[in-house]
Amino acid sequence: MNSYTEQGEVAVYKMKRVADDTDVGLVIRYIGALASCLIVVDDTTGDISSTVGALGSESTDTNFLEPGGTGGNIDVSDANANTFGKVVDIINSLDDYEAYLVDVLRADATTVGSLLAMAATQAKVSAGIPLYKDTSVVLNLSIAVQGEDLQYSDNGCKNICDYIASKNTYASGASTIQIYEGETLVASWACAATTVEQEKTTLAFGCKGKKLLIRMLGQTYCTGYLVINGKSTRLVPFHKELKEK
Repeated sequence: MNSYTEQGEVAVYKMKRVADDTDVGLVIRYIGALASCLIVVDDTTGDISSTVGALGSESTDTNFLEPGGTGGNIDVSDANANTFGKVVDIINSLDDYEAYLVDVLRADATTVGSLLAMAATQAKVSAGIPLYKDTSVVLNLSIAVQGEDLQYSDNGCKNICDYIASKNTYASGASTIQIYEGETLVASWACAATTVEQEKTTLAFGCKGKKLLIRMLGQTYCTGYLVINGKSTRLVPFHKELKEK
């Protein structure tokens, strides 16, 4: 029986709303051989730490560190780990871990408090665990449309956004909507200091091979919500068989 290959489009639609402290900085997963891995985000420093071992008997993972750092801990104030891009690269360089960025830019700073504190959480789970952003520190609410939504890299994916609604509910909280393709700012517009929802429905933002990030950036304060309608698509090969007559 003969066969041939065609391409078909797979797509995931993303109607998403984020409010304070619900957009994600990164997702991390333990893929090592040990039974358990507990990840902690420190309330005071914002550092990320890991302990591994038998369930209930975890100890410091001395391999979990930034270059030149202290084992068991990624110090986000260190020059080697002071952006989200640097942090995710460190994690992905380790044999027993994998991570990817979500609602952030690689260049976004991992200043103290940029991630919400997180008590010890099991990271040996198939989907990984999200580390959430602290809106009051980073002063933005962001949503990414990216290849990870399809469980692919952005290479070969087309990411689209055609609707944005936002509201900065702080009384004098003027804000700016920003659109990023990868790390590049491609569009922005100001939203007046009002508690009325700001809505854009005639949009056609899209990029291929890059993450699309939509951001509501507060000026002095940021509290409220951001809503987008997006889609990620990708052509994938599939095989068809020719039936013999």
